[in-house]
Amino acid sequence: MGLVCLLRTTAVVPICLVGLLGGSAVGAERQENRLVVEARALFKAVERGTSGRCILDRSWDSRPVLAETAKRYLKLVLQADLVVSEPPATPMQIIDPEEREADAFCRSEDRNAAWQALVAALPAGEDKVLRMTSISYGFPIFNPGFTRAAMIVQYYSETWRRTADGPPRRLIEMAGGALIFAKRGRAWQRIDYDTYYTAH
Repeated sequence: MGLVCLLRTTAVVPICLVGLLGGSAVGAERQENRLVVEARALFKAVERGTSGRCILDRSWDSRPVLAETAKRYLKLVLQADLVVSEPPATPMQIIDPEEREADAFCRSEDRNAAWQALVAALPAGEDKVLRMTSISYGFPIFNPGFTRAAMIVQYYSETWRRTADGPPRRLIEMAGGALIFAKRGRAWQRIDYDTYYTAH
């Protein structure tokens, strides 16, 4: 129902908070509809680059927005990390509701199979390089007034290089953090990025 869960880092116990409009069924439905509307509007401000097959996850990233991020950007006073426990819609329903890029959304096992097929087909040669990228998003965390938002994002890429006399070699790069947005009039704009990690 679009509830927000606080994950206490010490006990890792989820504590769900009822939506901002109250605990009634009507209030919960209104809150869920508002979350869907705002999330779709927010993703219009997300720069995803060139689309392609299996570039996006079919499910939401479960990593939380850190408490420090929520304090700094959303002005929330809390001592816990934040994640939407039950998102009101899937990534495709939010990012691509008209299903114009349906093949861009994949499960991890489908993506791995597609990537393995591409690597197997990579011809030998000094300049033969294959680069594949995937992006996963968490459902956005909004402040009570829906004027600020933070959203988890993870970028993952594999670069494969095959020489003339050897098997393909892989380089992995990863980066993750929180995209920060502010509402200007009726439109969302990205205003910052809070880095959580990088790896390669």
